[in-house]
Amino acid sequence: MLATITQIRQTPRLAGHVRAEGDLAFAAELMDQLPEQSLGLAELATVVTQTVFDHLAGNPDESAAYRAERARVANNLANRLSALGRREAALTAAEEAVELRRRLAQERPDAFTPDLAMSLGALGAILKQGDQGAGRDRFAEAIALLSPLFLRLPQAFAPLMGALRHDYLDCCQQLGEAPDAALLGPLEAMFETLPSGEDGPGKPG
Repeated sequence: MLATITQIRQTPRLAGHVRAEGDLAFAAELMDQLPEQSLGLAELATVVTQTVFDHLAGNPDESAAYRAERARVANNLANRLSALGRREAALTAAEEAVELRRRLAQERPDAFTPDLAMSLGALGAILKQGDQGAGRDRFAEAIALLSPLFLRLPQAFAPLMGALRHDYLDCCQQLGEAPDAALLGPLEAMFETLPSGEDGPGKPG
């Protein structure tokens, strides 16, 4: 039986149990049930995601499906660690997710380029905490990679592209630099054709 969030909240020592026992089956069961953002569950979410990640990292399986799952968990772990302020560990996980998804995108561009763009965005969000320029570069790379798919299927990729555009513009603003018009121009024209509310976060103020 799957654990419920109510049960999780009523088990304050659960993170310690998973950490001490290395309970992979339980960790995998919990990992995708935990909310993306929850201060009270942040430590537990990180522990269970780390447990699953460590298991996947130690498996020699090189199939595309296995590497895709490993990349997904690495990306989630990076976000969890970053939320706890563990920047260096988050960077390591985010860089692994990007490396894995870059290889997958080379093999099957249409299937994995959106995932690579998402991981580049996660890496950029961590990098910009200490280096706005490095963050900007990762967001710009993600935008450039996703642009052909976005221009072909704008409604499908508008949320991700909107978030990347917002973060890129925010970095440019913090750096006092003008955004790359050649990079954003085609996107802005496409966003103008979409219904209101489908262009992701607004431009930084």
